[in-house]
Amino acid sequence: TLRAAFSALDLNSSCTVTRQEFARYATASWRFDYNESQKVFRMIDLDHSLKLTKNEFCCALALAEPSLFHEDIRRKIRQRFRSISEALMQGEDGLGRPGPPMTANLGRASPQMSPRA
Repeated sequence: TLRAAFSALDLNSSCTVTRQEFARYATASWRFDYNESQKVFRMIDLDHSLKLTKNEFCCALALAEPSLFHEDIRRKIRQRFRSISEALMQGEDGLGRPGPPMTANLGRASPQMSPRA
C-alpha cells in the first residue's frame, strides 16, 4: 500500500522523508544513482521544504501510476513481438515444430502473386 511504501522511506518515523532518507532508499531499493534520487526528490517536494510529506508522496505516485501502467503494457507487447520475431526467424510453424525460416522465402514471388504476362 502507499502507507507501507511511505513508511519504508520514513526511516526515523517522523512522518516526513528527508532527502537523505529518500536517497538511501532509492539507491538501495530502486537502483537510482544519487543524482537521480535527488532529482526525483526535488520533483516530488512540491512545497520545497526539503522534506516529503505523505500527501506529496501519494500525489506523486497517483500522477505516475497511469504512466507506469502504460509502460508495463509497452514492455509486455515488446516481449511478445520479440518472441514472435524470433520464432519466425527460426522457422517454427507455430506449434513448436521446425519449418522453413520465413526469411528463406523473402524476395521470391509466389506463383499466386506473380504478375501475368
